Amino acid sequence: MKVIPFLVSISLVILVYVFTIKITQKRFAGLVAMAVLIPFPTFRAFDSIATYANDWTLFYLLSLYLVYTKWPLSPISYIASVFSKALSAVYLPMTLFFTWRSNLPQNTKLYITLSYVGVAVAASLGILVLGADVGGGITTGGLTFDDNDFWSGFTAMSYHLRFDYFLLIFILPLTVTLLLASRRGIFHADSMLVLMGGIILAMPLLAGITGFNLHPYRWIPLLVFFAISVGVLFSKRPIKQV
Repeated sequence: MKVIPFLVSISLVILVYVFTIKITQKRFAGLVAMAVLIPFPTFRAFDSIATYANDWTLFYLLSLYLVYTKWPLSPISYIASVFSKALSAVYLPMTLFFTWRSNLPQNTKLYITLSYVGVAVAASLGILVLGADVGGGITTGGLTFDDNDFWSGFTAMSYHLRFDYFLLIFILPLTVTLLLASRRGIFHADSMLVLMGGIILAMPLLAGITGFNLHPYRWIPLLVFFAISVGVLFSKRPIKQV
């Protein structure tokens, strides 16, 4: 039961390396991203646990990588991520932002967007027809919002990731540096900001809307994109073509 989750985690580390190279065109940036991700205590705590496997993060990052390589397969990987962990569904706006900030042809961006919108519409219709309870009653008319749970959700990051000192200390300086890098024309610096910000916001929304308890393993995508963001900073020149 530990072998498959461990292989998934290894695949995630490798994909972080490959993905970072793809968006920076620098192998050293990929090595930096790997070196930042692997030591995180939270990542190592869940690298071989079957109950909280990293497959949903792997599939989601793969969907972004496929945007550049085999875009028709990107929605399929995204669907696999949602089936692995429904929380991935709220990452859709981040995926669309990443797509439109890429340097792909406009027609390709439009096709990717339409494919994702089609997936979202088909999934919504399927849920309504089947009457499935997804997200703590959201799809069955049980939509509520508890502002206390929402605001307390922001505090969860501080104690869930309390052993990930590097992230807690440098996430604010990294955010500022990414903003400056984006202004200098470093490709996807702004996309990394949106991805990290979206993941941070998704947790309080999950708590506020569903009342679900927040768990540390749900921060794995944040660790992944934090590591990739550090790698992006090692792009010494503006990236014009990926």
